[in-house]
Amino acid sequence: MSLAKTDLMTLPPASVGGYELLEQIGSGSMGVVHRARHSQTGQIAAVKLIAPSMITDDVIINSMIREASVLCQLDHKRIVKFIDTGVASGHVFLIMEYVAAIDLLAVLRSMTRAARIRVACGLMRQVLDGLAHAHDLGVIHRDIKPRNILVSQHDRGLKVKLADFGLAKYFADAGLSRFSGENEIKGTLSYMAPEQIENSRYATPKADLFSVAATLYTLISDAQIYDCSDSRVPIDTILRNGPTPIRQYVHNPPSDLVRVLNRALAHDPDARFDSAAEMREALTQLSGG
Repeated sequence: MSLAKTDLMTLPPASVGGYELLEQIGSGSMGVVHRARHSQTGQIAAVKLIAPSMITDDVIINSMIREASVLCQLDHKRIVKFIDTGVASGHVFLIMEYVAAIDLLAVLRSMTRAARIRVACGLMRQVLDGLAHAHDLGVIHRDIKPRNILVSQHDRGLKVKLADFGLAKYFADAGLSRFSGENEIKGTLSYMAPEQIENSRYATPKADLFSVAATLYTLISDAQIYDCSDSRVPIDTILRNGPTPIRQYVHNPPSDLVRVLNRALAHDPDARFDSAAEMREALTQLSGG
């Protein structure tokens, strides 16, 4: 496969992998996401088109497609299913299961404090179910944060799907930054383990557990673990100061919640939970079973 520079600058294709692109439903530093419909079956899917600026040569393209083929093997009800990957009109595309997600933070904000903590912990238990499956297969997410947790409303309550599994690895392996600037780095680092920020190529399952705890912190408090409000403060200083105690944002939080967060957000990976299953169990009582 050989792609000229001009090919990489083409407009998005009208269809990829048999799916017609219907409308853009999301965007980020990695690219844009479209809702799409299969031309023969009518199946609705989500198609992520990787930003052409991220693709600099054939080696990166082949690496991304190879990694995506591994992710297609993930099969769990708490993970957005990968369907296909390839290149169309100079754009690397990823076809995934479509999830009609709700605005999770808006829903949580409408709840009492006790209900919000219970529901948020229950959602993170679902996330940890999916992570346990992936970690058993040797796959690390690397980019867990609120926007990658898709929640839909069902008769029996809120159900979670974890999205963008492993996409950050493409850029780490290629030696590329997936951030467009300092503000975006600071906006994401509040969900990344310190060792992952230092060298994202060596993220372990325990880095994912840190990210789950940081996400839970946000779902409960509407805040991030690090105070990045002052753009003049270097990232190294922010990390050295450590996470802000959740008591600063949540009055009299349950002691069990504080213990779970303190352990999962430990600077030393060895001090964190040993596995997703162990952390899930620790959240059982907080989520009401």
